[in-house]
Amino acid sequence: TIIEKEDVLIDPPPGKQQEDKTPILYTLGPMITSGMSSLTSLSTTFMYISSGQYTWQQSLVPILTTAAMISSMFLWPLLTRNYQKKEKERYERERQQKYGEYVEKKRIEIDVIMRKQTQILIENYIPLEDCEKIILTKNRQLWERKVDHSDFLSLRLGMGSCPAELDIKYPEEHFSMDEDNLKSILQKLADKSKDLTDVPLSISLTEKYILGIVGKSVETKEYLKQL
Repeated sequence: TIIEKEDVLIDPPPGKQQEDKTPILYTLGPMITSGMSSLTSLSTTFMYISSGQYTWQQSLVPILTTAAMISSMFLWPLLTRNYQKKEKERYERERQQKYGEYVEKKRIEIDVIMRKQTQILIENYIPLEDCEKIILTKNRQLWERKVDHSDFLSLRLGMGSCPAELDIKYPEEHFSMDEDNLKSILQKLADKSKDLTDVPLSISLTEKYILGIVGKSVETKEYLKQL
């Protein structure tokens, strides 16, 4: 089994809803202006009542109508702003939850790829003791690697860490006036170490056929025997 480089694409978080920062006075201003005629009509009605031209019973309907219009003039803008505020809060909760779940799925996907590549290295580059057993028992594994295989003449040097064959693609961070914690979650995942730890390290003699081994004579001879 060979290790093939894999790509993981991570989408950016959905944008925040922009908060309406328009002062309430600017929202109520046009309504108040249009409601001036209702206020004039209401004051005229009270003048007629005080002068005795209308009775309270005769003026009840226009008074209630005008009062309803004036109330709605203030009530509807306030209700609208309150509704928009609740919708913004609901959207933000959903945005945080769903993107958090999405990033977690991507993290698991990356971990699965790294575990798979780790297992491939462990199976491909077995320790010295196992190699010895294959020779002594004349196991068929002795002839597994052929000249047309990618790991032909690849020798295990020891154990250590090496980068995973993994390319994580995500949008670059750009300047923004608004802080977004979801972008930091994405960046944290992207910056996570992509090194495979405690895996066999190998070298291909078909690619690097001239090597130098530095060390004491006895140690280097023993190391060459192991190779």
